Amino acid sequence: MATFKEAPIGKKFTRLTITGEGERDPCGMRKWTWLCDCGRIGSAQACAIKSGATKSCGCFKASIHQKNPDARTRDPVYLVWLSMKSRCSCPSSSSFKHYGQRGISFCEEWKYFEVFKKDMGPKPPGHTLERRNVNEGYNSSNCYWATHKTQMNNTRKNVFIDVNGETLTIAQASEKFSVPYMRLYQRIRKGWPVEKAIRLKYHQRHMVHK
Repeated sequence: MATFKEAPIGKKFTRLTITGEGERDPCGMRKWTWLCDCGRIGSAQACAIKSGATKSCGCFKASIHQKNPDARTRDPVYLVWLSMKSRCSCPSSSSFKHYGQRGISFCEEWKYFEVFKKDMGPKPPGHTLERRNVNEGYNSSNCYWATHKTQMNNTRKNVFIDVNGETLTIAQASEKFSVPYMRLYQRIRKGWPVEKAIRLKYHQRHMVHK
């Protein structure tokens, strides 16, 4: 019997990117699971995919009869939805190891873009899709639109520092003490004392104006 490793994971056939080995059909034919370019996921007989008989989830045939591109591809929310599904479902995604491989997935309802957009609403400019609990998956109760600054403060990779008895993320300290984020981050990583990493900027500024 075919194993999961035998499926050409990450290989693309027309609009379908193979994500794994599916259950065999009633006739015993092999099936592969896939992620379609339009964002839908599913499975089909391996032989049909390899031969080109199955090119997509069905959107390829529909697009032939459309004079204009699908308006969804110009919707920022649609692009966010595609990215979410890819990092959770597609092993070939560079982000899969941080999401799908860790068991992070999306709820059944969010397999469909229309439901995702209804739950999340329009994407505000400069915002990204964020989870309140980074150890839980994507669903309407755990997700919201966050600014980049908020996302940095919530990431599971955050570094916390103590400043005058107050615990802050580097992003919070950067804003509070007006020190560029990357400069402060690099100093902390190099082992600088927190007070020096923050104060040196002010010392240099005062020297310039003397």
